[in-house]
Amino acid sequence: MNRFRNCVFVFILSAMSLAIMGQDVDSQRSTYIPGSEWFTDFLMGPYLFVDHIPYSSVMMYGTRLGKRQNYKWGYVLEYVVGQQEDDEGKLGLTHHVSLHALYYMNSPDSKFRPYLYAGGGFLEFKSFTRDEYNMAYYGGMGIEISMRKQLHSFIEPRYLNIAPFSFEAQNEIGVFAGVRILY
Repeated sequence: MNRFRNCVFVFILSAMSLAIMGQDVDSQRSTYIPGSEWFTDFLMGPYLFVDHIPYSSVMMYGTRLGKRQNYKWGYVLEYVVGQQEDDEGKLGLTHHVSLHALYYMNSPDSKFRPYLYAGGGFLEFKSFTRDEYNMAYYGGMGIEISMRKQLHSFIEPRYLNIAPFSFEAQNEIGVFAGVRILY
């Protein structure tokens, strides 16, 4: 676990340094046009359940619809689903529907654009030995990498809190990566 904390610390320091280096010295040169900017994400990644719970991990796949309110703030509606077995070998689905807010740390012209995000929503483990559902909350830091004007990629590690569930778990990790299409 100590190695994991060191990796997270290095990731956060790297993201912060990229944010500082990627900032525009002359903010007047920005080509960002105020107004709405909608985007769709296609993503995948694991939810790694660190504490002992009936599910060890699950690979999640999903999509999002998002909107950037301005060059700093945005919000996202996310739906991800995955399939795995519980510790009794019963196969089931995991669904997560959530809403989260984004805060971008530098200008839209930057190639690497770090951001912070926080959110929460409905998480369900269905058709297992014992079904579980409740609210789950998360927060994390992501990096958006511009590949073309309307095509970006991203990676987002997140801390997921599932304390409201009846099984004894609280601290979980998720890592999503995918592509973002702006329109």
